Amino acid sequence: MVFRQGGPNDASALLELSRRTVIDTFAHLNNPANFARFLDEHYRLDRVQSDLVDPHVTIFLGEVEGVPGAYSKLASGPVPECVGDPEAMQIVRFYVDKPYLGTGVAGQMMRLCLDHARRCGRQTVFLGVWEHNARAIRFYQKWGFIRCGQGLFRVGEDEQTDWWMVRSLER
Repeated sequence: MVFRQGGPNDASALLELSRRTVIDTFAHLNNPANFARFLDEHYRLDRVQSDLVDPHVTIFLGEVEGVPGAYSKLASGPVPECVGDPEAMQIVRFYVDKPYLGTGVAGQMMRLCLDHARRCGRQTVFLGVWEHNARAIRFYQKWGFIRCGQGLFRVGEDEQTDWWMVRSLER
């Protein structure tokens, strides 16, 4: 898999990949009506297009023969108090398509995200992860992220708990 920064021409392919990976990961664990509402609110072409041109957002796409199979979204913006660094960069989304799970692609992409944050002069990276997503939590812990707090995340009308996890980039 080859990684590159996404651009405006990637909007349709990124939308398709992002919808597929979030559905594969979470649809079966949520109320169908709430999940459909969540998708309609957050996984839309206009939002993807906006992210791809936002100077405060960086999207990395991993591709095999030009076909996207993984992506991450990093952003600058509001930082939860528990993170302890108001300049921290957030990994907002981090998804690997099913055929590439367990192949090392996630590790490649995490290294890319951490290196990008360092190049941007950041000392800390944080992310939110659903408290019931054990596989992702184990992966993030392996990469040195520790839980520092929690917040609410809405899926339609369902309030869920996300753990805030943080990692220093000084290592």
